Amino acid sequence: MSVAKFQITLHRPNASASHDDIITVTPFMDEFKLEFVGKQDKLKHFVYLSDEQVVQYVEDMFYLLPTDADAYQFMQFDLPCFPSVMYKVEDLDDKVVRRSIRDRLWAVLGNWPEKVRYGSAPIADEPSY
Repeated sequence: MSVAKFQITLHRPNASASHDDIITVTPFMDEFKLEFVGKQDKLKHFVYLSDEQVVQYVEDMFYLLPTDADAYQFMQFDLPCFPSVMYKVEDLDDKVVRRSIRDRLWAVLGNWPEKVRYGSAPIADEPSY
């Protein structure tokens, strides 16, 4: 088993996936490692943050990205144990969207899931024959 990751993909308008910027969050000891990979400028940055700082980082993007002069088009959230969801950056002003993502993020940060390859472990309610 290995640690699952939380990933945010920032999609640029009219660009290939090779230009999308990626933010990845994984647990590290008592904190979380947040890594930003800027594909266009080929830079990688990382910091170690508390759970509160990770949530604040994501919330800051909700307010900053929609007013960016060179804005991304979509923001995709890949949260462990949750389907991938993608929103137009301009729609991040929706309070329901922001609150739902924040609540899901708090749930993941408070109880980080592990990743297992599908089929390697029996599903709890699955009958064994």
